[in-house]
Amino acid sequence: MPQSPASDALAQLVHCAPPIVQDGRRLAVLRALALLDTPPEATFDALTRLAVAVTGCPIGAIGLVDARRTWFKAAVGLPQGGESHNDFSFCARAIASERVFEVHDAHADPRFVDNPLVIGPPHVRFYAGVPLLCEGQPVGTLCVVDNRPHRLRAAQLAAMEDLGQLAMQALQVRLAQVRKPG
Repeated sequence: MPQSPASDALAQLVHCAPPIVQDGRRLAVLRALALLDTPPEATFDALTRLAVAVTGCPIGAIGLVDARRTWFKAAVGLPQGGESHNDFSFCARAIASERVFEVHDAHADPRFVDNPLVIGPPHVRFYAGVPLLCEGQPVGTLCVVDNRPHRLRAAQLAAMEDLGQLAMQALQVRLAQVRKPG
C-alpha cells in the first residue's frame, strides 16, 4: 500500500527521532519542579544569557524535556516559552549524555541531517547542550545553537559545564521550595 504524504512526513521524523530518556521517575521529577509553562525567571534567563556570551552563539536556551516536547524555560534568540517536538529536539538527545553534547555540523551528522530544525528555521548547524539533572534525573539542558558549524574551545566547554552546575543548583532550590511543607 503506498504511503500518504502524512506518513512520509512521519517517517522523516522517525528517522531523526532522538533516543529519549522516558521513564516515569524522570518525568515525575520534571513535573515536581513545577516549571513547565511558567513565566520567565531571572536566574534561568541570566544563565542562558551567560551561555550565549561565553560561546558567542546567537541562540541559547534552557530546555525542559517533557514526555512529547521540549519547552524553553529561558531563551535568547528564540521565542520565550517556545517549544519543539521531541521527535526532532536536540535537547531530547542531549539529556542522555553525561557531559556537554556537541554537534559540530548538523549537515554532516547522519542523526540530524534530515531534521526539520536543520533544514528549516532556525537552521541549526551547531548545537552544544549540558544535561541538567535534578535528583539524579535528566530533566533538561542548558544549550547554545548557531547557524554555522564550529567547535567550542576547552575554556568554553568548561564554562558551559560550570553554568550547567549553576542551573542544576537553581533546579534543586526550586524543588526544595515546591516541596517545602506549609
